[in-house]
Amino acid sequence: MIERLGDSLSVYRQYEELFGHNERFKIALTNVYYHVLVFLKQAKDVFTSKGFRLFGKVFWQPFENEFQSTLESISRHTTQLQEEISLAHRKTVQDTLANQVGLQVSTCEGLRRIEAQSFPRQRLMEWLSPVDMEEVFLRESQRRCEPCGHWLLDQQPYRDWLETSNPRLVWIAGPPGAGKTVLSASIIESVRKAILADPQIICAFFYCDKKKENNQSICTVLVNLLAQILAHLEDIPTFITAVHENAIRFGRFKMAAADMPLALLKRLIKSVKKVYLVIDGVDEFKDPVQVVDTALGLIESLPNVQIILLSRDDPRIKTRTEQHLRITMTPAETSHDMAKFISKAINQLGIPEGTCRKDIEDQILRRASGMFLWAHLVIESLKLATSSREIVDILNHMPTGLEVMYGAILEKLARGPAGRQALAKKILLWIRLSARDLHWNELESAVAVEMSSAGMLELNLPFKSSALELCSPLVEYRAEQDIFRLIHVSVGEFLSSSHFHYQVDDAILPFLISEADGHQELAKTCLRYLSYVACQVVIDPARFPLLDYAVLFWCHHYTNSTFDRDLEHEVTDFLSSKPRRQFWILQLLFLQSSIFPLQRLMKMQRSLAEWIARNAENGFDMSLLDWMQDVPEILIRGQMPLASSNFDCTSQNYKIPPISYFDKMMVIRDLVREFTMSGRLTDGEQWLAEALENQRNTLGQEHISTAWFMNSLGLLYDQQQREELSARTQEQALAIQSLNLGPDHDETRWTINELGRIYRHLHQYDLAEDMHLRSLQVLRNRYPSDNLETAWTLNTLARTYRKQGRYNDALGLHEEAIKIQTEKLGREHPHTLWAITDVARCYHDQGMLQKSAETHQDALFRRERVLGSNHPDTLWTVNDLAIVLGEIGDTDAARRLYQRAWTGQKALLGENHPHSLWTREALRKLSD
Repeated sequence: MIERLGDSLSVYRQYEELFGHNERFKIALTNVYYHVLVFLKQAKDVFTSKGFRLFGKVFWQPFENEFQSTLESISRHTTQLQEEISLAHRKTVQDTLANQVGLQVSTCEGLRRIEAQSFPRQRLMEWLSPVDMEEVFLRESQRRCEPCGHWLLDQQPYRDWLETSNPRLVWIAGPPGAGKTVLSASIIESVRKAILADPQIICAFFYCDKKKENNQSICTVLVNLLAQILAHLEDIPTFITAVHENAIRFGRFKMAAADMPLALLKRLIKSVKKVYLVIDGVDEFKDPVQVVDTALGLIESLPNVQIILLSRDDPRIKTRTEQHLRITMTPAETSHDMAKFISKAINQLGIPEGTCRKDIEDQILRRASGMFLWAHLVIESLKLATSSREIVDILNHMPTGLEVMYGAILEKLARGPAGRQALAKKILLWIRLSARDLHWNELESAVAVEMSSAGMLELNLPFKSSALELCSPLVEYRAEQDIFRLIHVSVGEFLSSSHFHYQVDDAILPFLISEADGHQELAKTCLRYLSYVACQVVIDPARFPLLDYAVLFWCHHYTNSTFDRDLEHEVTDFLSSKPRRQFWILQLLFLQSSIFPLQRLMKMQRSLAEWIARNAENGFDMSLLDWMQDVPEILIRGQMPLASSNFDCTSQNYKIPPISYFDKMMVIRDLVREFTMSGRLTDGEQWLAEALENQRNTLGQEHISTAWFMNSLGLLYDQQQREELSARTQEQALAIQSLNLGPDHDETRWTINELGRIYRHLHQYDLAEDMHLRSLQVLRNRYPSDNLETAWTLNTLARTYRKQGRYNDALGLHEEAIKIQTEKLGREHPHTLWAITDVARCYHDQGMLQKSAETHQDALFRRERVLGSNHPDTLWTVNDLAIVLGEIGDTDAARRLYQRAWTGQKALLGENHPHSLWTREALRKLSD
């Protein structure tokens, strides 16, 4: 009994902690405690009696009966306490739930508010698509030895720049390897600390990266500065939102020059208290003068912007900034930072304190002449030393100056085994001239290719550690990205130079390769790699990691190389082999993540033809560049019932990989357009008609594979403006597909959609609308809303609505489609630009001529950038813009545009091409 009471009291003490604030619970618990105490008092009196001690076990039961009334009271009050505990628990649960609901409601409301504020900001940042400059800043900050940069930060001119408005612009110039980029990180950190208390003062910055093509334009700089400033603002300015929404409406889902980023940046800077801009590596831009002029324009037009530019001593920059403050990085200025840098690095070598160490540090400091990169290279060399004496010996023989240092490192390589020399040469060449950064598995495959033979690649693959050991300290390995890069841009300049400030050792000459000669070597490697992979029975991407690069960039390297008879033979041999040539085209069209594969193929064809015409000797067979005939052959062969799904370079036994019918027909659609532009529709018709006849003879008139050929012929007939024949051909294909595949199959649906397009050309708009709606309904039910075929169907339906005069309906569909296409393909994909042009035509038909002209201008700007100024699509867009400007009344501008289009079309397509004839007639009418 007493044990049970003890257990209960222990539990009640815990309940008291939980429900002690509940009055009813406290009263019930007090009653229980009282009756327990009464019982214990009674029990004590009994238990302490002398007789009970002797006979307790025998006489306990009679005495328990004596306590019955007290025990009943305890039981009754305990039951009441349990009920109060249950009630208190329910009340607590209810209160908790109510609080949770309130918290959830509050949280949901808060989240909704945050989402409402963050979603437009997220969409805006997606539109800007800035480069992550913060990552570069953090990486450069980690290179510093704190505190550093105070030779500049404590200078009065810098303090004046930071704290006043004079000077407004500072140019910091220094030699290669002097630590300008690391200094820029100290400047940025200094500015951030100074403005921390005022959110209306903002610091933005940009680092140029010569290796990244998209990181060297003034537009990229402006976009990144805009994004950084906006990221600091609590609210997005309405004028930014308006420009963003206008760009989206015109189909520009990524910011471009047409959105006037400089004007936006100026207006944004005006809206805040002050802005500090830091731009590093100005001399590494494609056009440094443009960057400097933009900076000068900002300080001349805005009183609240302060700018620092960092670069090498460039005469072009010097001329532009002669009216502004220049700070030159000299050895005397940076000596304190250099001493700390050297001391820290020497300390990491494990050299004990003492006179010898101090002498080592002093000697490096004295001879570095302010070049941190030189000091770094020296210290890397000292890592191989085994004693203080050896360190002293290395220092005594260490050359002074970056050029001589680079030469000394290469001389050491040149004294090694021939195999190691060859490997180092290849690695340095690929790191320097590759079109993009290569991951290690790509780089090791590239250097494994033998110039004499591409076979046995696996046995040639170098070890990563060996590659780093060989080329260190000229290269660095970035583990987070798994890439190798040159330690400094000046290394690449040295390796490609032919003029030096000292007499170089002849032993290093094999490492010194001009860019043109280097591209020649890389082009040969890519072609050999492609030839090797094309002959494999099974093509495993993991086994051939360089395949993507070789497919995409062999032409880039070829057209940037010097003419070489051996390279010409390599190209001729590769293109003369139909299996290898078509294997490459197949990869480019269907196995690469290119957003416009056929256009890329044709652009490569044109660039090769132009380069050969300028450089190659007479005798090159230009028919080898006629790849248009390869595409239908590849597609036709892909329809044949072959046993193997792989390309075999002996039997040509390969099939198109599993892609959607829509994607395949998009290639055919683009191919037919190319046939049209080149005046070769008859050739295309002949190839397809013969293939269809062969298929019918082999498999039967209504075999499902014949439908694909009829779909293709239907596209071609439409381009020939034989719409009735096109409709009949597509209707025959639809009958076969419906019979064999069913009404909702992807191939059936494609033909239904295409028939809608042909019916529109035949002015049967109601029938066209019905076809498009049938297709669209199946697409929406089966695929996600951002499906590309859905976007295509939205555009085709919108064109029908425009013909019916339903302009608002058409614009809504076009805008929905353009959003999908931009996200999936990019704003400059030809298909996206077609839709943007359609939007311009809707505006034209509504009488909104100014909007129409602006949209056509945007499409023209993008086509010029992607396709070139003389591409047929670009020239036709010139005509589109001329039409609208003529109707606005700007006949002079319209005439100039028509003249430009006609001149280009005559040269490209011929004087009697339908496009040339149309433009000539438009020009004549305008002149009358």
